Amino acid sequence: MPSRRDVLAVMTLGGATALAGCAGTLADGSAGRDTSEDWPQFRADAANTGANLDATGPVDDPDVEWVHLGGPWYDMLEPVVTDAVYTVDDGVAALDSASGDVDWRAGDSYTRHTPAVAGDLLVPGDPIRAVARDGGRSALGRRFDFRRWETTIDADTSLTLHDEVVLLGGVADSGTLATDVVALETATGEIRWTTTGSVEGAPATDGEAVYVATDGRDSATALLALDARDGSELWSRRLGEGGPDVPVVLGEGLVYVPRDGSLRAFDTATGDAVWTFTPDGETRVSASPALAQERLYVPTSAESSGLVALDAATGERLWAAGDGPYRCSPSVGDDGIYAVDFDGRLSLHWRDGPAQWRVQVDAPVASSPVPSDGRVFVGTRDGLLYALGEHE
Repeated sequence: MPSRRDVLAVMTLGGATALAGCAGTLADGSAGRDTSEDWPQFRADAANTGANLDATGPVDDPDVEWVHLGGPWYDMLEPVVTDAVYTVDDGVAALDSASGDVDWRAGDSYTRHTPAVAGDLLVPGDPIRAVARDGGRSALGRRFDFRRWETTIDADTSLTLHDEVVLLGGVADSGTLATDVVALETATGEIRWTTTGSVEGAPATDGEAVYVATDGRDSATALLALDARDGSELWSRRLGEGGPDVPVVLGEGLVYVPRDGSLRAFDTATGDAVWTFTPDGETRVSASPALAQERLYVPTSAESSGLVALDAATGERLWAAGDGPYRCSPSVGDDGIYAVDFDGRLSLHWRDGPAQWRVQVDAPVASSPVPSDGRVFVGTRDGLLYALGEHE
């Protein structure tokens, strides 16, 4: 069995630069990366890459270490993992990553979207709140009001953090119920700017431009590039009417959009179409890809070998592996690619495709896997969060 050092060596072959250590750059094919914390927001970073090579998961066959029950009537969303594991269902809970014990729980507002960590914990509910990461506890164990700020925005996507700004799709005007692109100050919740349009997933940004798929233009979806300073439109491209309605992914000079069962790549500067990947037969791209070291890892609806690796620059198909069908995006850590199919088969793949291990989670999954601190976390459709780690 390859060692972790061997895995890291394999994952850097052919790559011009490494993912870790490039905070705030696009050098490796990802944007806006912050490697100071393992998984601080939805899909790991502001580019929605679903990758952080500083994040470690289990390399050997894992066991279930603990299971957290949220609300059994809620899907368990992708958690964020920093100093604790933060989950949401009918509120927000901070869990100890080693034991699964609840450190604190607060709130009574259900959210359908993943929170984010930007100093405070930002919770995308109705309204959006910033809360203290200690749950409002003092040194004496007393509790105080844990809310830092809250807005009148009703979040309709997960949050995208970049520097001092949080981006999302949200209802800014309760009279219209339109889902706008909204930029907020992370420190105060003050609105910087909004734009109109029905947002399809969490925005992606490199700090210069914001990329998002929106609905409502001639009954078709459009890919928009917005100026990150004021939300003004830089360019737009019509995409068509077919789903899935998932976030775009931002890479080195390209933005990737799953649409009509295919994955399409557009030039970030001009909006020109660069390439399209369409799976064979009736197989469809089913969620956003993960992006790491010039490769895309694409989930598809194929019943077997449903995880497809593409060259990020050209769209060339490199390999297909894994189980299937996949309905959630894969994730990349320093150990390889973590993928989980709809029936709960969780697997770790090397960069060249073969699976190192497979384990069964006893429920259909609702979230992408999140590797962190030697564990991998995954949520299910019956409200459970599983933490899996290596054998002792």
